[in-house]
Amino acid sequence: MPDTLRRLAEVRGIRIESVGPAGTPRSATPETVIAVLAALGVDAGSPSTAQVELDHGADDEWRRMLPPSLVLRRGAGGTVAVHLNHGDPVAVWVEVDAQSGGGRRDLRQLDILVDPRTVDGRLVGRATFEVPDDLPLGWHRLFAEGPSGYARSALVVTPKRTRNRHATMAHPLWGWEVPLFAIRSGYAWRTADFADLGELAALTAGPTGPDFLAVHPVPASSPSAPLAVAPHVASSRRFLNPLYVRVEDIRETAYLSAADRTLIEWQAETLMDLAADVVDRDAVWVAKKAALEVVFSAPRSITRQRAFDEFRSAMGPGLEEFAAWSAMAEHFGTDPWPPTAREHGSGLARELRATLTDRIEFFCWLQWVADDQLKAAHIAARSAGMALGLIASLAPGSTEDGADAWATKDLVARGIELGLVPSRDVPRGALRGVAPWRPDTLARAGYGPLRDLLRTRIRHAGALHLGDAHDLFEQWWVPVGNAPADGAWVRNDHEALLGMFCLEARRVGVVLIADDRGITEDWMRESLVAHGILSTSSLWPGLDPERGTVAPDTFAVTSLATVAHPSGTPTAGLLAGEQVELRQRLGLSRDADAERRAARAERDAIQATLTELGLLGADPSEREFVEALHRYVASAPSMLMSVTMADGVGERRPAGVPAARDLYPSWRLPLVDASGEQVTVENFVQNPRVRSLAAAVAAARRAVTR
Repeated sequence: MPDTLRRLAEVRGIRIESVGPAGTPRSATPETVIAVLAALGVDAGSPSTAQVELDHGADDEWRRMLPPSLVLRRGAGGTVAVHLNHGDPVAVWVEVDAQSGGGRRDLRQLDILVDPRTVDGRLVGRATFEVPDDLPLGWHRLFAEGPSGYARSALVVTPKRTRNRHATMAHPLWGWEVPLFAIRSGYAWRTADFADLGELAALTAGPTGPDFLAVHPVPASSPSAPLAVAPHVASSRRFLNPLYVRVEDIRETAYLSAADRTLIEWQAETLMDLAADVVDRDAVWVAKKAALEVVFSAPRSITRQRAFDEFRSAMGPGLEEFAAWSAMAEHFGTDPWPPTAREHGSGLARELRATLTDRIEFFCWLQWVADDQLKAAHIAARSAGMALGLIASLAPGSTEDGADAWATKDLVARGIELGLVPSRDVPRGALRGVAPWRPDTLARAGYGPLRDLLRTRIRHAGALHLGDAHDLFEQWWVPVGNAPADGAWVRNDHEALLGMFCLEARRVGVVLIADDRGITEDWMRESLVAHGILSTSSLWPGLDPERGTVAPDTFAVTSLATVAHPSGTPTAGLLAGEQVELRQRLGLSRDADAERRAARAERDAIQATLTELGLLGADPSEREFVEALHRYVASAPSMLMSVTMADGVGERRPAGVPAARDLYPSWRLPLVDASGEQVTVENFVQNPRVRSLAAAVAAARRAVTR
């Protein structure tokens, strides 16, 4: 690695070194670092350009009158450096967030002398101003004005931590993890929908019922088939996938003419002959979209139209941008976009907006009905007695050619795919199907896209799952065309990100959760704890094969407990050793015999522990073993515990195998029970195995004393 390239990578937040699955050190190749730098807008293609970028970047701070954004903790105060023509006066002030009381605060200049610097032929001076420590929480704006010019940037004041009021409840909470993408609907549209969430909440309510339903990511995908195979692959991380709208529950559907209702029924009938062994989202969306267009064309009452208009206003320009991109993506279909259409403010883009006004309204309307049905599901869950209602989840990234990338220039890293670093469970690493958001662009945008994402996703939820906790600190960037293992870590400003998550969570009182099982550095976990973000505790910790299983009584109170294995294999499959056989069939196993022995030893060890504790008898059935494992984990002091629907019904197959993109039908397998019957909301709640497991978990959670 040339020294110039190494120093440039460090300056731009790229960590070259990493650790392989066996603990061996790894280093990114120069070619990989050059590609990652290019995705950050830095040309390091030759030693000379790398040196120019390094030299030029040293003065970047001095070229800006104000920093692009400033994130401070409440009570800590801080300073801000203002750059201007040497000797010029300047006034600096803060406009306080209207939600925090509004008003203007003039900042005081400090008597700090800094030598001026010649930058691009101009003598630039620095004035340092004090940011008071009594600014309220919120998204404020920072201004500077003087003879040298005028500038403004974002000033975000965040709390030290979020609040977890549910930690003081009489007993720890538990709930079901709900993979909407894998459940069969009892209605004609085959896939489950947002209304099914409300029905699941109502049908499972009771003394042994869950306290929440944790919903896997359901972000907006392509507006037309083909959709992304993986349900977490997002065109926009902020908006919802209308695939999960129930047509029959839209109010206007009830007032359609007989002819229009027949059109909707015809669309549903086209799905009757679909294969039962895979989930064909493309076919479902083509039919459902046509039906939704019929409903959209129906007249709305004055109050309904007013509600739609208020939703568009509340969502702001972001919704209009998303809808415009959707209309344009539908317009071009599978044909390549003209380059100028990719430019957000181009003349062609403006012309298409004017031409596609009706389709833009349609895609806004889809988000309205989706949001309304998700809201109804959350209300149903809370009304049924669930302490948290729904737990929402964030998609890990966005597609390079999707709505997020189009609406905010350079927000999504181009030529990069977000990856999983090689580990014990994924020795070769894996690709995740999305591109990461650029940390530098996000800061220049004043973190507005992140704020809007968070506010939209927690509108109808009692908690928010942030996904892989490691992503909050750094992400594994893999240049397109590289093997998953050939990537580099790109650092995030984690203090800023965690602070803003806590700010938005406190604003509406939601719980924050992150999966930290892939983290190996203690300081990262300590940072999550300090911010009040719940970690994830599991029998199988993930990255350390020497640890074996972990006793639940050692789980942190501030965590979400789970039986789930990091490989994603349901518990019934683990007990049968099917994860080893699947890896061998897919060519992912390095030593199948050794893996079989290890899996058997792990099963025998946990069986001995459960037997010793009196949770399991001799020669147990699979169902008894699964229940015993869940009672064992339910005894943990963890604030929350999640149970997968797959474990409830006895499914053995993992929903996805990230390392086997073309070898396994990831995210296309319908959830089935132990007898092979596809799972619907109705047969799930009636399944004796599900009821028995729910009663066992609920009783164990009530028995926990802290």
